[in-house]
Amino acid sequence: MNPLCKTAALLSLALALAGASVHAAPPSYPFGARLDPYPHGVKVNNQTAAQMDQTIRDKYQMWKTQRLARSIPTIPGGMAVKFSDSPTPERLTVSEGIGYGMLIAVLMAGADTEAQQIFDGLLTTARARPADGLANYHDDGYNRYASHWPYLMEWTLMPDGSHTGPQYGRWPATDGDLDIAMALLMADRQWGSAGAWNYRQEAIRTINALKAWSTYSDGRLRGRPTENTSRTSDFMFGHFRAFRQATGDAFWDLVVDKQLLLLEQVIAGYSPAAGLQPDFIKYTDSSPAPSPGSVACTQAMGDGTATDGDYFANAQRNPWRFGTDYVFSGDNRVRAIVLKMMNFFVADTGGDPGKTAIGYTLAGQLGTCYYRPYLNNWYPKGTIGPMLAGAIVDSSLQPFLNSLWTFSAQQFQATYYEAELMLIPMIVASGNWWNPTAPAAVPSGSKIQAENGTLTGNVTVNANHAGYEGSGFVGPFANDGDSVQVAFTNVAAGTYDLRIRYNSGGLQYNEVLVNGRPQSHSFPGTGSPWGYKTLSGVPLAAGTNTVGFRKEWGWMAVDAFEIVPSGGTPASLPVTKRIQAENAAVSGTGASVRTDVPGYDGTGYVGPFTTGSNRLTATFPNVAAGTYAIRIGYRAQVPQNLTMVLNGVSHTVAHGGTSGNWHWLKLLTTALPSGTNVITLSKDGEPLDIDWIELAPQDAQFN
Repeated sequence: MNPLCKTAALLSLALALAGASVHAAPPSYPFGARLDPYPHGVKVNNQTAAQMDQTIRDKYQMWKTQRLARSIPTIPGGMAVKFSDSPTPERLTVSEGIGYGMLIAVLMAGADTEAQQIFDGLLTTARARPADGLANYHDDGYNRYASHWPYLMEWTLMPDGSHTGPQYGRWPATDGDLDIAMALLMADRQWGSAGAWNYRQEAIRTINALKAWSTYSDGRLRGRPTENTSRTSDFMFGHFRAFRQATGDAFWDLVVDKQLLLLEQVIAGYSPAAGLQPDFIKYTDSSPAPSPGSVACTQAMGDGTATDGDYFANAQRNPWRFGTDYVFSGDNRVRAIVLKMMNFFVADTGGDPGKTAIGYTLAGQLGTCYYRPYLNNWYPKGTIGPMLAGAIVDSSLQPFLNSLWTFSAQQFQATYYEAELMLIPMIVASGNWWNPTAPAAVPSGSKIQAENGTLTGNVTVNANHAGYEGSGFVGPFANDGDSVQVAFTNVAAGTYDLRIRYNSGGLQYNEVLVNGRPQSHSFPGTGSPWGYKTLSGVPLAAGTNTVGFRKEWGWMAVDAFEIVPSGGTPASLPVTKRIQAENAAVSGTGASVRTDVPGYDGTGYVGPFTTGSNRLTATFPNVAAGTYAIRIGYRAQVPQNLTMVLNGVSHTVAHGGTSGNWHWLKLLTTALPSGTNVITLSKDGEPLDIDWIELAPQDAQFN
């Protein structure tokens, strides 16, 4: 038998068996569950989650009723997303629509008992119509795609679902196959792969086929229809990251980096003000540039349309694709691209989504091809819909995000392309998108927004610096004692990485407290963006652990605290050494160990230091060489001076009055030698009590 016919016969048998199967697997991630909260970005806040979910269910039913072809004459058990509502359509569907439909079905499981049946029906069609134009395609004298073409779908089907004729080439389309592969990975998480279809196996086969056909070895996406040309809406970074995780193939990391570099180069060179991307990029192997379109809007050039080099029918999907990636990846390269583009749309429309044009030149102009259809009482919904998922990347876009949600909810239209490009971004913006692989198990409350912590002193919740997570950030830590503390509950005992999300105009030193124990750490300046300070090797006990931030130099904004299991052991680095005053050597008349003023650490404190003869000497053995902050816990009524003798060298330090309350004070930051270091304290003025003396390594890891 001809190999092509044999392959088709085996596929037909498999599809017939699949079509007869029973779809009963319960969903593991039902719609509305939001099991994986977005670690990055912002949310729609003019609607509750329940309100958004109900809106999506209503729009989904419209989509399902009007767009789904439940039977296909030539494909038993097959379903399709209809390309047209015409009684005499040119085609039944395209692979792009099949991919959209599979994503929608897997995401709506739990809200629709037919979701898996619809998913399998769409998959049946995808596998029944492989891109067999590759079956005899040869590169450099041989066919490298012989084992892959059955797992890429022909890009368009005839009205009865049959293969197309020679005029269409029976080639695959990258975007459709990317979505099909992603949806298959999600189906494996949603329903498992022990049923009629082995979703995971089918996903891996399609991912491998995409690598073989749709990419170059340097990570670029393969051009269609001309070599070294890429469609920017195929830059699905979240999909590429999922493929990397599913296959373990680091090649997909290269794909992410290569496409991001292409975008950055083209934006910098051709759209530095608006930050827009063209539908197609040419010369991806050398000097990337927008694919040239025609000056006259009626003449086709480049890859088939006059608008290839503009932000139009393909690139309009980019805010959705890129924003969807950012909420889980947190890739600031992606955020920067989306934010610049979204800021242009806000400025261009005055914050009114309905005033969006049907397309734009890369200069952000309408040129000769584009116009604002609201002037004619209609809206470019396929352009506006994806912007909803783009607006979730930054809090500065919150008003526009809310307006986009309202627009999408009110203007939803169940025609092809508009429906999918509104419904899927609504699912994303509502918090209902998720990745095929569940996040690694972390303790309950592994990330806590700073504004939800306990604030002390003059720390306030603010929202005047864009890019924060949650409902705000805290700061500015201008006064001594200013602090914020959060509590992580149900923590498993172990070693963790502590991540603090912060913003600072320049280098600052401030204290981080873990279960009340402070250490001074450097926080490099971040400029305008938010940054992270990661402290490795932090040992946490089982149960509840507190983490705090306290002013040393101050003048910072703190957004969130996060703990992530590190799986390692604390590093062997300088450690904080504290000696309780009651365990140090006391000399002079009148000072003694006391317990009558509550709030002290340890088993007591030493005081009162009423004369110059009163001395407290603490000997620190086995100190690792390094730079340390020397601090004390104390109480005093009024400001005075304190004398500290460090390894025989005298220092006079001013201390503030604490109105009789316990406080702490950094006496000095200095380099200490390895071995034994001795500190002696005495008063110069009014009485004070001393609770403890501490050496805190500057910017050391916790251990």
